[in-house]
Amino acid sequence: MKKALSLVEGKHEVYARRFRDAAGARRYTDPALIAETSAGFDALYDRGEEFTEFFEREIAPLPPPAVGHRTPVGPGVSRP
Repeated sequence: MKKALSLVEGKHEVYARRFRDAAGARRYTDPALIAETSAGFDALYDRGEEFTEFFEREIAPLPPPAVGHRTPVGPGVSRP
């Protein structure tokens, strides 16, 4: 199973935390690594789309959720 990763980016450091690790976050201060991480975030942001476009395409066509009923989701669960 892959571990989920959270990154917090700053001007002088990047913190990385794996959610399955209880020990906290790892701090990186290498300027080259910070620049590479920042460039990666910028590239992802540039590839993004407006929320309204995403919502109209992916969310609006879905049926409303059933109140009081939970539908299982996740790997191996097919959607109706």
